[in-house]
Amino acid sequence: MDSPLSLFVATWGLPAVWEEALYIFSPGEKSERKYCTTLIPLLLSMREAVDRGKLDLVIVVLDSLVNKYTPRDQRKQPESKCYECYNDLSKYIDMAASSSSYTGIVSHIKRFIEEFVKCLLDKYNVELEVKPHVIVAPAVGSPGGNWVFKGELWDYQSKVLVELGELCLNKPYQRVVLDLSHGINYMPSLTLHLSPMISSILLLAHRELKSVEFILYNSDPFSSNRPLVLNRDKVKVDSIYLVHRRIKPVELSRWARSEAAKYLELKKALDDTFREVLDYAKYLYTSLYYPLPLALYYLTREDICRSLNEAWNKIRRGLEDSVFVNREEREVSRPITIDPLTLYMYYVARALCKRLGDHGAEDPLVTRLREREAEVYELVHKALHRVVQHELDDIVKKVKDLRGQEALYRCLKGCWIRLCQLRVIVGVEKDSCAEKIDLYRFENRRNLVAHAGLLKDIVEVLVEDDEKIRIRYVEREELLKNMLEALYSELVPGKS
Repeated sequence: MDSPLSLFVATWGLPAVWEEALYIFSPGEKSERKYCTTLIPLLLSMREAVDRGKLDLVIVVLDSLVNKYTPRDQRKQPESKCYECYNDLSKYIDMAASSSSYTGIVSHIKRFIEEFVKCLLDKYNVELEVKPHVIVAPAVGSPGGNWVFKGELWDYQSKVLVELGELCLNKPYQRVVLDLSHGINYMPSLTLHLSPMISSILLLAHRELKSVEFILYNSDPFSSNRPLVLNRDKVKVDSIYLVHRRIKPVELSRWARSEAAKYLELKKALDDTFREVLDYAKYLYTSLYYPLPLALYYLTREDICRSLNEAWNKIRRGLEDSVFVNREEREVSRPITIDPLTLYMYYVARALCKRLGDHGAEDPLVTRLREREAEVYELVHKALHRVVQHELDDIVKKVKDLRGQEALYRCLKGCWIRLCQLRVIVGVEKDSCAEKIDLYRFENRRNLVAHAGLLKDIVEVLVEDDEKIRIRYVEREELLKNMLEALYSELVPGKS
């Protein structure tokens, strides 16, 4: 069977202290080869995918690797190929520590990890063509004892989500493998917490994916006296994860609030740029959270999606520029923070754009909505998918009923007509349409959601021919904004 396209993510702490161990995949399994890391046996178990170029390796490390490790007792250096490689490549750690910018620190740590993987493969005589994508994520506190890292714990998740989110937008990974064996402190748990977000981005971005397989590895605690089992868990994910709250803006880290004046200008610049992303992302997310297929279509226009990407590029550069290094004090500080759930909502919007953003400003055909937009809601909940299909099918049925009145059908063909008028004409409604549509008040939100946003008073229908039926919102721009704002306000506010 052909190997699925796989994303292999490993969390690493301090490689210098890893000792040689016998890693096995099940109790009682025989193994004679020791390794100082789970990476080698896991890669060998996935050799077919590696050889076929169907596996991307990601290694997540902390920026606290800038703290150079030295054994407490220089006379007793660890007997480990991991330590040997660390020692051989320690010049990159020295270069990171001498950098005056955070970009420099990250660049040298990345190079260190890339060379470290090469070194290990060479020392173990393992022939595998694999180059890691290295994520250098934020540390908090002083894990190495020399450098101090000031920021928020969730900055780690935000950084890892951004890097993995980009990878998952670009490739339809069918399988995600997480190896948490070597992560330290909060790394394993916070990385694992990202897994439903990663699967959701994949499922939303790539129409060909119907499910994503997650495989989790975590080895037994280290012991030199017995083999270590690489404990494995597997789950298939075929639905997406929704956050039930509003987007939070760019914020000052808690440590920076006592000296807020120092960072206000920096925060304001990011706020102004982020507001461009915020409006698009929150409305796109709302159109997914509630079943609003017509709104979803309008919000994934090519130009809107392009603006979403361009604005984010500015934010990303701004965030990178807002990490400060004090080399004399050995301090890395992050005064600006973005909540990972806010970033997740952004990546949901990007994923929807990738999947659906292949159209301009033209009003959609009902067939298009049924085939493309409607199927997205099956990933949210099958009941929502059925609601959307029912409402779209009902519009098609009313048009078919209209064909029974041939003269009237010919008269109305090619003309926009409100859905409520169509329903009166075909005899399913007695009351005429509301004379005036209040675009600012959506008090009956239950009704709005129950009909997938396709209320008879606010939707117009155009019959082009027997097979082509288009729909649109009355006074689209104003109505869309107020409808989405009303529904978005129902979500729980984000807390600082």
